[in-house]
Amino acid sequence: MQRYANRAVEEHLADIQPAFDSTWDWRANTEILNKAIDKSVEDVISTRKSTSRVETDSIYAALRSNRAFVDSIKRAWQTIEVGLIIIDPHSGNICAMVGGANFRSFNMDSTYDTDRASTGISLQAVRLYCAIDNGYPSTLNC
Repeated sequence: MQRYANRAVEEHLADIQPAFDSTWDWRANTEILNKAIDKSVEDVISTRKSTSRVETDSIYAALRSNRAFVDSIKRAWQTIEVGLIIIDPHSGNICAMVGGANFRSFNMDSTYDTDRASTGISLQAVRLYCAIDNGYPSTLNC
């Protein structure tokens, strides 16, 4: 069952990511882009041992104007992630789990690696299941 789940994720993402990419426009979503850049810059700054306000402002300005940095943020934030849990409806047992688009090479499985992921990530698949079970559509609306 796990092998089928892995293959299903790979096959569907191969179709879904290009469909999303063809409709997504960062120019129409500048607020999201600005939040993504700010978050990423804050992450960079937080890894430094000590920074003055002047140094922080300088780092912020340099990264914000760095095209390669901004392009990498866009790529990362535009990449679709996935979490799949297959549950036996009769027993409630988990038959298979896939966590993340790069589950083969990435070092964290977002469906159960709760040591490094927030609880919200781990519960997202369950929330989505409940939404679908209560009549919300499971279709891709780009």
